[in-house]
Amino acid sequence: MAISKKVREIVYQKYDCKCAYCGTELKEMKDMQVDHIIAKQRLSDHHLLQGKSIDDLTNLNPACRSCNKFKDTFSIEMFREQIQGQINKFRKYHPTFNLAERYGLFTCNEKVEVKFYFELIKNK
Repeated sequence: MAISKKVREIVYQKYDCKCAYCGTELKEMKDMQVDHIIAKQRLSDHHLLQGKSIDDLTNLNPACRSCNKFKDTFSIEMFREQIQGQINKFRKYHPTFNLAERYGLFTCNEKVEVKFYFELIKNK
């Protein structure tokens, strides 16, 4: 079932027009994708909805395209783990990443704990 324009508008405003995950400003509603926190495809997790619809507002987050695409059907914790593991994947599969790192073009801080925007603003 398609998400109505009214619901999309509510989701868009949920975190002041920002991606719930990375905090990027979503300048227009068309820049937002509606993410299902518990994905439709993860039927084994649907009990976590506690009887609510998969399209309930509490299960919807505003997301930028890149976060929504990368999150795919991951749970929040699986998404966090995937992001956290990117440095090792880049080192393993991208020689230019290693070269740039060796030349000091950037430094990686693997000890940084990935915190999502919605978590950061909740704790303010």
